[in-house]
Amino acid sequence: MGFWLLLPIVLISNTRTSDNRLLDDPFVEDGSYVVKAKEISDLTISGKAVFKKSALLKGQKKKFSRIEINLGPSKNGIQHTMGLVLFKQADGSNNPVGHYNVSQKTLGFSPVGEGVFGFADVGTLGELPFYTEHGTVYVSKEENGLLSGTLNLVMRNFRGKAIKITGSFRARNEN
Repeated sequence: MGFWLLLPIVLISNTRTSDNRLLDDPFVEDGSYVVKAKEISDLTISGKAVFKKSALLKGQKKKFSRIEINLGPSKNGIQHTMGLVLFKQADGSNNPVGHYNVSQKTLGFSPVGEGVFGFADVGTLGELPFYTEHGTVYVSKEENGLLSGTLNLVMRNFRGKAIKITGSFRARNEN
């Protein structure tokens, strides 16, 4: 009887949070995304997702890989444009899996550090664009021309209005 009491504890404690299978959202179709941002809508926002890898960029004495993720117009009528640029120090493997934190070091064309920079232009919230203030993008895997992951970001416009965006993506390679 003691074995049956301990078995669930062993199974649960042996689960790794970095296991890719736990992070894949089965409801996100290939080449699309689903996010939630209650400041924009009570509904989920979904649309087309594509990514593009760029050649290595030279920062200050370091080389960085760059991935652009574009989250296209919504399928449910909310007009918007959203994009993410991920920078990772080049290690020769070209493996994009990992956490990308919002960082001021990723601003501009010549990064000085790893991280993510993002923007959103949402028609229903006015003319001012939103830029990443803090948060994380996690790339869980890249295979068969798809880049999968999750995002949890806070974006703010120049008037101080903030939106929190959380969700998943399975972007299709555009290269």
